[in-house]
Amino acid sequence: MTFLLCVYVTISIYVKELVLFKIEYIAGDLFKKGITAALTKEFFKFVIPSMIAFAFSGVYSIVDGWFVGNYLNETGLAAIDVAYPITAFILATGTAIGMGGAIFISISEGKQEFEKQKEYLGMTFLLLFIFGIIEMILIYFTYSEILGFFGASGEL
Repeated sequence: MTFLLCVYVTISIYVKELVLFKIEYIAGDLFKKGITAALTKEFFKFVIPSMIAFAFSGVYSIVDGWFVGNYLNETGLAAIDVAYPITAFILATGTAIGMGGAIFISISEGKQEFEKQKEYLGMTFLLLFIFGIIEMILIYFTYSEILGFFGASGEL
């Protein structure tokens, strides 16, 4: 399992670097054409909802911890903390696939290739579904080992 996590992190880093290079290339080309104001407006139009979504995600974790800590006991709160890396891994996989698909969809929209845009959207949903099923099966059969790796024992 550790090997898979290392492979996943390595691939994520390379994909992130590739995406950043592509963004810098596209943004540099747009800045040369003098579209700075329009790009900034479009950028914030899409970034602000994403920021709000991530903020609510963080608030959800805090509120969840508060309710469990106050109404269950410290064992319940510790269980949430031990299991959180599994949730973070699932969220990271979904976010990586979704963001990767969004990049290809955006590029095809910019090129006015609407058929490719539909193909990329379909592939993104299919990949999300397939990876969701694979992760569900892997976690179902290995959750005790995974939780043990993160420190769960006894009541946890």
